[in-house]
Amino acid sequence: MYRRVAVTVVLMLVLVVAGARADGPTLPPATWLLDHVRARAADDMEGRQAGTTGADRAADVIARSFREAGLRPGGDRGSFLQTFTVPTGIKLAMPTSLALVGETTRPLTPGADFAPLAVSENG
Repeated sequence: MYRRVAVTVVLMLVLVVAGARADGPTLPPATWLLDHVRARAADDMEGRQAGTTGADRAADVIARSFREAGLRPGGDRGSFLQTFTVPTGIKLAMPTSLALVGETTRPLTPGADFAPLAVSENG
């Protein structure tokens, strides 16, 4: 009986180890990943604000990396890119107001003392 249990345990271990050794994807070294991050964040990329040359260049580099990795495109016109709208800029609607309230109330002036974020919601 002991021998049967021992053989069963050994066979289960062999199967588990064999399954764990199955060849999987090879991960890139950390230095490779760090190099890619540094390249995308470099000053010569001119930032990556939507609609800028730097953003277009970064998108091209990333799309090329996807292609080289063997990924299939799923974006616009069979590419890795997808067009979308990014709201930018703000128009102050009147009345826009903000005040510091404490022991006394101090009204703030839009454009001089504060500016709403371009991505903030109304209200």
